Amino acid sequence: MSDDETTRVTAEREHAESDDNTETDPDTEIEEAERDHGTAANASTRSGLAASDTDHTDGSPAPNAERLQSELEAANERIAELESALASERERADDLEDRLAEKRAEVDRYVERKEAEFEERKAAATAELVADLLANVWGPLDRALDAEDPETLREGVDLTREEFRRVLAERGVEVLDPEPGAPLDRERHTVVRSVPHDEYEPGRVVDVERPGFRIDGAVEREARVFVAEE
Repeated sequence: MSDDETTRVTAEREHAESDDNTETDPDTEIEEAERDHGTAANASTRSGLAASDTDHTDGSPAPNAERLQSELEAANERIAELESALASERERADDLEDRLAEKRAEVDRYVERKEAEFEERKAAATAELVADLLANVWGPLDRALDAEDPETLREGVDLTREEFRRVLAERGVEVLDPEPGAPLDRERHTVVRSVPHDEYEPGRVVDVERPGFRIDGAVEREARVFVAEE
């Protein structure tokens, strides 16, 4: 081989080795691509954060401001509903209070009317009783006292007393004036004391200190009596 050919071959070999050295390894290219992608993503993220920061700092509403505004409006509506309900209940309470006042006034008028009617009936009953007593008791008693004969006087007084009982009985009044020897009745009689007595059995009424009376079956005053002791 001549010197010229040797020089040419050597030059071609060096040129080939130079081309081999300039070729890129595939794995290396992939790593470089991933690195470039990560760098771009980081840059995009930083750009987004910067933009977000800009949105918050330049006075634009935050992402949850609309939700808070909606909740505030709902709360205001609920408050308005409650205030309306409260006003209705107050109006209803005022109406009930007015009706109660009217009922109280009606009751007061009713009581006053009944009291007035009672007083009228009582006055009428008193007048009727007095008229009956004057006609049927007072007159016969005067005539009996005018009698000169003691026996006639006694008979007149007895008749007057019976007439008096009749007048009271017609008005629902029963005189509690037990006869001597009558059995003791604890519901009608009050024992003043026990006294020795040979005629009546122990516990029997001997005498009456003060008569009692019943009105319409209810004992208003018990008779005070003496009873035979055991």
